[in-house]
Amino acid sequence: MKIVHFCASIELGKDGVARVLEEITHFTNGKNISSLFVTAVSAGRTDVCSIEVASLAVPKYDGYRLSISLPGYIQRRLEELDFVPDIIHLHSPCTLGLAGISLARRFGIPVVATYHTHFPTYLQHHGFRFLDPLARAYLRYFYNRCDMVLVPSKTLCEELCADGIRNVQFLPHGIDVSAFHKAFASRTPRKEVVGEDEHTKTILLYVGRLVWEKNIRLMAEAVRPLLRTRKDAGLVIVGTGPAEAELRALLPEAHFLGFRSGRELSELYASSDIFVFPSDTETFGNVTLEALASGLPCVVADAGGSADLVQNGDNGFKVFPNDVSAFRAAIVRLLDDVELRKQMAEKAFHSAQQSSWDGVLERMLILYGKLLFFNKQCRIEAGHDDTCYGCRYSFLCM
Repeated sequence: MKIVHFCASIELGKDGVARVLEEITHFTNGKNISSLFVTAVSAGRTDVCSIEVASLAVPKYDGYRLSISLPGYIQRRLEELDFVPDIIHLHSPCTLGLAGISLARRFGIPVVATYHTHFPTYLQHHGFRFLDPLARAYLRYFYNRCDMVLVPSKTLCEELCADGIRNVQFLPHGIDVSAFHKAFASRTPRKEVVGEDEHTKTILLYVGRLVWEKNIRLMAEAVRPLLRTRKDAGLVIVGTGPAEAELRALLPEAHFLGFRSGRELSELYASSDIFVFPSDTETFGNVTLEALASGLPCVVADAGGSADLVQNGDNGFKVFPNDVSAFRAAIVRLLDDVELRKQMAEKAFHSAQQSSWDGVLERMLILYGKLLFFNKQCRIEAGHDDTCYGCRYSFLCM
């Protein structure tokens, strides 16, 4: 089987999409499946087969670019590489994704999309709420041209169906439980961050890009009074982004560590005490799952993918996305109740152990195979069931 993935960037560790693509690549390499990436940013990678297309820089988003290449150019490049795809898999509803849909029609092959980013919620954080109907109309147009839309959150599946997007299939993301585990806990990162206070400080951890659509302003407003009035609390922020300078000004007491990856990131997770993640724009919440697997109780926005991962009062707390007081109160409760924090940490760890990537990606391959087999014969309409939200390919859920 040959798959062409259309994605904005394949830079290692760039964001959640890049992490998912890495897992797909590692898994399919051992399954006699050839993958090729059509991308606007290859970041000089030579370990994967890729076509880097012409693109324009996206203002204020360093490292992100918008494709301006036409489908004909991409088709010629594929022909030069003698790569004839069986399926096209889209990872962004941008211009590059539109080119992918056009190519799938030319080749007469299925086109699958993964819904990684819920753009309508981004508009709320940039003062463009009035564009919400237009954004939803475009997403409906884009995804309804795909044969299947893989969505990693059941909550989001329901929302997309309500918006009129068809062919929606629930497929969660997974986690490498050997890479994120409470066994990585170490005194070293705690000491480096909080010095001699490592035994008396409760470390709050945020991991993610520093962009306003992650709702980080709410986190700043919620945590700032605690950092100024409590000696037992410290905030560690892992990540970079265009909002970093302003966030540093809002949270001068916080420890900004920049981008971290690999074992260093695993140790930071496992060596912290509480994960705080206010984003209401996540389609899945990879970092939330990584935190749970590392044994951290999580305080998250009750929205998007994180809402599916956190059981309120069990392995963490879910808070209304715009409620600063409630977000702060949930953190305070975990700061003050050490026993509750320990119980939630244990439940967090166990709740993540069932989410291995192997099981998730095996399911993806089954969906690929069934879609290929029935693509010509079974274009039928079907109703809803527990796992397939309005998918016209009802046979895929058998």
